[in-house]
Amino acid sequence: MFIQGEGGHPKDFGMVRRCTRRDEGYLISLEFDEEARKTISPAAGAIDYYELLQISPKAELGTIQRVYCFLAGRYHPDNPETEDPEKFLLLQEAFNTLH
Repeated sequence: MFIQGEGGHPKDFGMVRRCTRRDEGYLISLEFDEEARKTISPAAGAIDYYELLQISPKAELGTIQRVYCFLAGRYHPDNPETEDPEKFLLLQEAFNTLH
């Protein structure tokens, strides 16, 4: 995928990491190199799943799974000390998108 620069010329590129069909559309996870990331403005309300999980975009599947399990346990609705159902659902969405 190319990021369009001035005059319609390709400026940078990114890679589609995952594409999932959702209802009438698709949920796409994109990965950009460091230079491309500097030129992109996140969409309003967009969530950076890597930031949510506090991992690198280059994290391996095993790392994603370990961090997800740790954070999901912390924020699970059954955990009376640190429950956060909204964050738990976001973590599930992040994991399902990234793995």
